[in-house]
Amino acid sequence: LPKKVFEIDDIKAWRSVLVSVVSYALGLLIIAKAPWYLLPIAWAWTGTAVTGFFVIGHDCAHRSFSKNKLVEDI
Repeated sequence: LPKKVFEIDDIKAWRSVLVSVVSYALGLLIIAKAPWYLLPIAWAWTGTAVTGFFVIGHDCAHRSFSKNKLVEDI
């Protein structure tokens, strides 16, 4: 694999946080407002967003999320 794959990119990392937060919020909104027959789609969407939070936490545990180690500890 190229060296670039192993470099920590803070902008890319925080963009993934933003995408996960917005996706989760949108999922909760859809769950609250959607008719019953759209709920399985909303559950899948929201579950995928929660998986994004797991991936971010996993990266922090491996010290590969940010150059700032305090951010990874929080």
